[in-house]
Amino acid sequence: MFELACPNCGSKVPFISKSSLFAVCPNCKSSSIRKDMDLETYGKVSELQDDSSPLQIGTTGKYLNNSFSIIGRIQLKYELGFWNEWYFIDDKGNAGWIGEAMGQFMVTRLKKIDNPEKLQFGVDLDRKYSSYLVNKTTNQPIFAGDAIAINKKEWIIKEITVATCVSGEGELPFKFDSGYTAVFADLSDYSDNFATLDFSEEPPLLFTGDMTDFDSLNFQNLKDPRFSEKLAGKEPKSISCTSCGAPLVINFPQFTNTVSCQYCGSVLDTTNPELKILSQFKLKEKYTPILPLGAKCNLYNQEYTVLGYMRRKTLVDKITYSWEEYLLYNPKGYIWLNCNEGHWMVFKTIKGIPVVNSTVSRPTASYHKDKYLLFTSGDGEVDYAIGEFYWRIKKGDKADLQDYVSPPLMLSLEKTPSEIIWTRGEYLEKEVVKNAFLMQSPLPDGKGIAPSQPNPHQKTWKRNWKIAVLSFVAAIIFQIGYCNHSANQKVFNKEYTFLKSAGDKSFVSEGFHLDGKEKNVSIEVESRQLNNNYIYFAIALINSKTDVALDTGIELSYYHGVDDGESWSEGSTKEFIIIEDVEEGDYYLRIEPESDVASSLRYEVTVVRDTPRYTPFILFLIFIFPPIFVSLFKYKNFESDRLQNSDYANSYSSSYDDSDDEDE
Repeated sequence: MFELACPNCGSKVPFISKSSLFAVCPNCKSSSIRKDMDLETYGKVSELQDDSSPLQIGTTGKYLNNSFSIIGRIQLKYELGFWNEWYFIDDKGNAGWIGEAMGQFMVTRLKKIDNPEKLQFGVDLDRKYSSYLVNKTTNQPIFAGDAIAINKKEWIIKEITVATCVSGEGELPFKFDSGYTAVFADLSDYSDNFATLDFSEEPPLLFTGDMTDFDSLNFQNLKDPRFSEKLAGKEPKSISCTSCGAPLVINFPQFTNTVSCQYCGSVLDTTNPELKILSQFKLKEKYTPILPLGAKCNLYNQEYTVLGYMRRKTLVDKITYSWEEYLLYNPKGYIWLNCNEGHWMVFKTIKGIPVVNSTVSRPTASYHKDKYLLFTSGDGEVDYAIGEFYWRIKKGDKADLQDYVSPPLMLSLEKTPSEIIWTRGEYLEKEVVKNAFLMQSPLPDGKGIAPSQPNPHQKTWKRNWKIAVLSFVAAIIFQIGYCNHSANQKVFNKEYTFLKSAGDKSFVSEGFHLDGKEKNVSIEVESRQLNNNYIYFAIALINSKTDVALDTGIELSYYHGVDDGESWSEGSTKEFIIIEDVEEGDYYLRIEPESDVASSLRYEVTVVRDTPRYTPFILFLIFIFPPIFVSLFKYKNFESDRLQNSDYANSYSSSYDDSDDEDE
């Protein structure tokens, strides 16, 4: 570090980085340009405004194993309040910026734009084309959500805003003037990377990096050691409504920009010392939130406070649908708790941009390897609000909405011309909400099926399917083993002729031997000469030694013909029967045939010892698969009912099943 004398007051102006070219005297607030080892007066900066930032010149930290020290700041003001850009030097001498706005932190570094003269976009501060950004070739406006290319890389515009420089302090890499106004565009990509385009210069400056949080930066030497207590809401601010005089409490002054009076509906600007009235909600009836303002809850092991309550509505087929949104705040950020027809979901902003595929019949959005299906699209309008909010809320605020579902998760896109917000939500059972808020009374039951409500039949049918598959594989292995160990030995085979004219048609066969103890015997009869006839055989398997007979019968019938030009057939020329548990020994057959043939018929008799059996295997399959079909039917029926509230009420996609399988 070295020090140079302020050319205005003579005080020492410290410099930590040799690359710093501009500095603000901490004593007289004069701005100076460094020329070698001397300072030249440039002007005088305005006073910094109190923005409740915990950071200051000299604050240190560590991010991604790199230590850094803050040496300068530019303070800007935009629609939602103050925004700081803190200039830092890391332990390797590299410079960077920490953007701080609304409790969020962005760590970026300046990146060179290749061929900046070829950039296809520019600034239109007069908004001649309804946007601050415009395509320089076509003069078409560029809005949030549009894609732009920088250095052959595609970025998606998340927010377009205009900010005015309030002041600055410390040492900086460039000169600045208080009061200048510039357009800024926040960008993101499909890999959660973050970038900002600063149009205060021509060509614009590109800063790339990523979004993070307060804890991840491991700050030390903060401006206020009690900052954590203030963030925890232990120093609320009491005010009076400038419209009706009712007492109001701002729980988190450093976060809140507007407060909507719950008594008269007036929306007050809390960044204005006079609490200017911005708008007013005028309703014939007031809504009482299920979760009161100021209520605390514990979700995901974090304590949150209910700051704001908002009702939104949309019009579909001339029918108005409404839902409730609760703004919950925690020192580490905010989340939204939504209630729609008694169904609860918790939403949190995501860093990146999902990949949307709109070329298919039902568009999808993919984020972090999860695929979501478009459920509904439309617009949402603010109908009523009370409590604290971080933006200037007013009645009638509208945004285009798209909801993509992969139960129990949802990706939600909220889009205006100047901003897009992607959030990821998770369905919460009402008992989870009740326990999180330590509520004594039960919450109302949900009506119908929510877009991301878990399918209660999903686990059952997947379990049944897995059990069936494992059982089927085991049965196949058992059947193969059983067949391999079956002798399947042909012990007798002979051809006979049935004579219609014969008197006594019964006869006995030659003898044969059956090996093995108590194994089955298959008796098969085949007659290829059957032609619109039948033949029946009364058969007895007789033990030659004991004369014990096992009686059975087999009938062959085969008929065919042509009716109305269509040929048909029924029956078979071959049949068999299996006799179980036949003991070892010498046997013969007594056969007594009977047929309606006119004269004669040839047939063949075959006896097989220990033939493989398939009936138990087939019966087993019949037993294990019905539960699958029943549970699958219930699962599909639930999904079909779910879609009745979507943009795809008359369709059903199995992509839910595919995404579920991927998750497993």
